[in-house]
Amino acid sequence: MGCSADVVENPESITIGNPIANTSFYIYDKFGNELPVGIKGELIIVGDQVGRGYVNLPEKTEEAFFEHGLKKAYHSGDLCMWNPDGKVSFFGRIDNQIKLRGFRIELDEIEKVMTEFDGINSGAVKIIKTETKEFLAGYYTCENEPDMNAYMEFLKDKLPEYMIPQIMRRVEKMPLTTNGKIDRSALPVPDISELKAEYVAPENDIERRLCIAFAKALGMEEDAIGTEDDFAELGGDSLKAMTVLAYAKIEGLTAADIFQKRTVKKIAVSLGAKEGENLDEKEEKARAVPHRLSPMQVKMIDNQLYNPGSTMWSNTHFFARFKKEIDADRLCDAVKAAINNHPGLSVVFEYNDNCDLQQRYDPSIVPELKVEDISEDDVEELTKNLVYPFKRILNSCLFRARVFRTEKNSYLFLDVHHLLMDGASLGVLLMDVTDSYFGRKLPKDYYFALLEDADQIYVDGRLEKDREYFEKVYGKNGKNYHYIPKQDHKSNKNSQGENLKRFSFNKEQIEEAEDYWGVTHSCMAIASALITLSYYEGIDNVMTNWIFNNRLSPESEHVVGMLIKNSPVGLDISKFSSMQEILLEVKRQVAEGIAHSAYDYFVGFDSAFNTDPMEVNLQIGINGSELDELEPELIELDDPYLAAGERFEIELLENEFEDNGIDLEIEYISELYDEESIIRFRDSYIHILESIVHMKIKKYS
Repeated sequence: MGCSADVVENPESITIGNPIANTSFYIYDKFGNELPVGIKGELIIVGDQVGRGYVNLPEKTEEAFFEHGLKKAYHSGDLCMWNPDGKVSFFGRIDNQIKLRGFRIELDEIEKVMTEFDGINSGAVKIIKTETKEFLAGYYTCENEPDMNAYMEFLKDKLPEYMIPQIMRRVEKMPLTTNGKIDRSALPVPDISELKAEYVAPENDIERRLCIAFAKALGMEEDAIGTEDDFAELGGDSLKAMTVLAYAKIEGLTAADIFQKRTVKKIAVSLGAKEGENLDEKEEKARAVPHRLSPMQVKMIDNQLYNPGSTMWSNTHFFARFKKEIDADRLCDAVKAAINNHPGLSVVFEYNDNCDLQQRYDPSIVPELKVEDISEDDVEELTKNLVYPFKRILNSCLFRARVFRTEKNSYLFLDVHHLLMDGASLGVLLMDVTDSYFGRKLPKDYYFALLEDADQIYVDGRLEKDREYFEKVYGKNGKNYHYIPKQDHKSNKNSQGENLKRFSFNKEQIEEAEDYWGVTHSCMAIASALITLSYYEGIDNVMTNWIFNNRLSPESEHVVGMLIKNSPVGLDISKFSSMQEILLEVKRQVAEGIAHSAYDYFVGFDSAFNTDPMEVNLQIGINGSELDELEPELIELDDPYLAAGERFEIELLENEFEDNGIDLEIEYISELYDEESIIRFRDSYIHILESIVHMKIKKYS
């Protein structure tokens, strides 16, 4: 190889330096595309020093040597990366790079970390494949057997979950090839039974269904899993947990149960405790006592008090016209029935005796609703003055409902503060209005039972465990990541700016892309935000907050309440060489975030309009269509009191007033960002997400 580099003691990475005269270096991905600075790929050597091939090995010569322009080029097989200073870093051999569970894994990187533990002389890793399973096995040499618990904790601190060997074995010495390299093929093959606990048969139907679901998700025989086998130790990850849910079909089972309990026995005990409780009784008891606010609700109050005369969190301005055939009195009764069916609309927020915020059920605050007779000429004026701030946030009713009747039409107006409900709740509420209008039975709302469960995480240790998880993965305060586009200005004002543009794709094309990539549209939207932020800032380590709807259990499906949570996704973009890898990693982090959602990672450093992160909020499927049976015509409303609730938010939403296409809306504080900056970010985001949805990106570069 024609190159030169300075010798440095204890370098952080091996640098082969720069090519010498008459030699050129290129870094290519597996598709033959040249890669930029910071992306790992194969080193291609071009120039006069490249030989003519291997002696008497024509097939190997044809595989390794090729023409690059007018010069000879050589596939080195070395995994390398351009540094910003123009030098090339070496990370090992390409053939030491594998794919496992959708993730690209560099065995050299794992082996390096293995040998950093005190007393370990050498380490090696190989992938073990059986008819039903793939997993990593680690091998090490040492003079004295290490404390394996400490060793495994060390690896967990240094490596992501999917890079940790699931079996560790000590060998007397590493088998070597003739040229002195570790011969992985000669390492002993462990038995998959080493991953399993002693078999304990299921004792009831729940345990049996869980054992079968575990086995199917892990690619094992149906009778291979016992009730004491540990899901995580068997190679279960967040994606396989979702597969367990699909196979088990057990009411009340969530991904969090699988990650927190881990064995079939413990999960079944937990489900048994849930099964034994009377949900109606639990709801009634929970309505009788006050409850904590969620971190999102606390944030909303903090932000609202920053600008109390604004409608920053009045998230639902809904005004609809109905034909005369829709009876106004009957519509009014339907709206009252829907409101009374949802206790979360009858909540007051207040301070308790310890000056802590709490929410309390108080149906007495619900105002009387009756039909108001007006003239059709009054409707246009209504659109200008129906929306105004909730001037009192504490000890006050935070929703408004009005039904109007004219000589030609009926009208419905709803305005609900975000403290009371999220986007998914709107569909629930409107569906109840429709069902009640046609005399259909309304499912019960268990909002306060969910609040009771949320309170429990403060006493059973889940909050602290999930806090430790997030801080271990991302750090304590997000300082390792860049999580918002750089501001153009400083200001204490927070007027809301909005920039809207239609995507070129539709919902059907989104579904096709989901099948192609194997991820949801949420993962595509989050990945696009991270890549755009990285491009925009020129920084590899980027993070965003995505809004999780937090409706994993059956009892949450018909709830009107503020259930959504914040969840982080953070990437070092330089570690990925294809879009597939980025999307799979986002998918993994999304699922892990759901599994550990007892703790809000951003609550530790989110200061209103100061350190709040960029948000990705998906509003696809939230378009008021639940009223379609009543054939409403949606009417736009003026809102002169609007203020921004956060510095920078990316929203994907269905257009409610045109053809239900997909819009990108960037909401931001207009005093902080120039419009040119927003447009530049917007257009980059649209380009990336459209390329993903239209499946034009086969690589990342």
